[in-house]
Amino acid sequence: MQILIYTSSSTTIKWVEDQVVKTGNCSFAVDTCSIAEAGMLLKSIQFDAIVLDVSDTEKQSKQVVKALLELRAQIPVVVVTGVLTLPAAVEAVKLGAETYLLNEKAEPGILAEYIKVVITKKAEVARRYALAEPSPDIVYFLNQPAIQ
Repeated sequence: MQILIYTSSSTTIKWVEDQVVKTGNCSFAVDTCSIAEAGMLLKSIQFDAIVLDVSDTEKQSKQVVKALLELRAQIPVVVVTGVLTLPAAVEAVKLGAETYLLNEKAEPGILAEYIKVVITKKAEVARRYALAEPSPDIVYFLNQPAIQ
């Protein structure tokens, strides 16, 4: 799996690597970037999930989440936050991120589990949506005047 870590904090990068890569309960390839590089990476690499650190972007978290979703709405976003930036994480979920995780309270490996769950959930929703779309072989007539 490819995970984009959206942060400029080396502490967050190490925490995510410890949570996801070093726990050994899954195999992930992790790419890291700063805020400025994320747009370019999202356009050039197919990521399975995005980990967004709102402690870096608290003041601009609304804009960051909106930009991420506009670039790649199908990629699940997991927000990591500390207690002090919890309101920004909740706001990010309201805007479309899948979930948030308090990194100070997280047990080893829990982020990997969160990511697996949100990827599965997002894929299931997409599959159900694809099945619900009308077939191109069916013609629908809406608001047609009655034939006299």
